[in-house]
Amino acid sequence: MAVTAQASDFFTVRPRQTTESHGRVRTAYVEHVQAGAGDAGSTIDLWRVPAGRVRIVGYLSRLRTSAFGAGVTLDMGHTGFSSRDGSEIAADGDALLDGKAVGSAGAFALDEDTFLIDGTGGTVIRATVLGGAIPAGATIKATIAYVVD
Repeated sequence: MAVTAQASDFFTVRPRQTTESHGRVRTAYVEHVQAGAGDAGSTIDLWRVPAGRVRIVGYLSRLRTSAFGAGVTLDMGHTGFSSRDGSEIAADGDALLDGKAVGSAGAFALDEDTFLIDGTGGTVIRATVLGGAIPAGATIKATIAYVVD
């Protein structure tokens, strides 16, 4: 083996987008209280992503849930969007969080380090309850960190 000196793409990719360098980190804080019990497959629309190039920073984002009950898991993803280049990006229900056990109350970060949405606006961040029912009165509180402009 030999000593190496390498550089990240920061030094080779120009110009950089603000979602990759010098962007502003913003947060969206949302709260949800379940109005009535819902079966597995129930969805909760948490947040509408602003139009443009938005990078969700998963390891800075936090979710806190009440106890949903034994065997219940939570996915979090997006509802799909029209990208600014005209292509349609399909919905991905577990793009940000996949199968997180929420049987007991807890707090956790998202699964993805970062997730880029480069859209014309209107995509919704949606949670989906799986593995069991969501009880009436269950809560989700989320702080979603994202970079834009």
